[in-house]
Amino acid sequence: MSEPILSVEGVETFYGNIQALYGIDLTVGRGEIVTLIGSNGAGKTTLLMTICGAVRARGGRVVFDGQDITKLPTHQIIRLGIGNLVMSCPSNTTRPPRALTAPQIVIRSVVLPAPLLPIRV
Repeated sequence: MSEPILSVEGVETFYGNIQALYGIDLTVGRGEIVTLIGSNGAGKTTLLMTICGAVRARGGRVVFDGQDITKLPTHQIIRLGIGNLVMSCPSNTTRPPRALTAPQIVIRSVVLPAPLLPIRV
């Protein structure tokens, strides 16, 4: 794998007292595309929101381009080049293309579609 641009290390995320993520580890190399695959409720969107700072990790850490961003405010994380794009189905379609329904995290020039198993392309 190339030099990591993103590392998620032992991340644990909660909604109130309910734990949603349990010790998640993920590494994304520079120029690498990684897809998260899991059933409804598996934690794909929660992981993406945790990376972006929209939901705070209570354990573990998120490192982007060598910098620990776990506790940075969301607006500072966005300035570093990370954003969460939630794409929805146009209202005039009955069966949207799959790509339009998946949340995505954009890391500079790397896009991680979230259709929590990492698959390297």
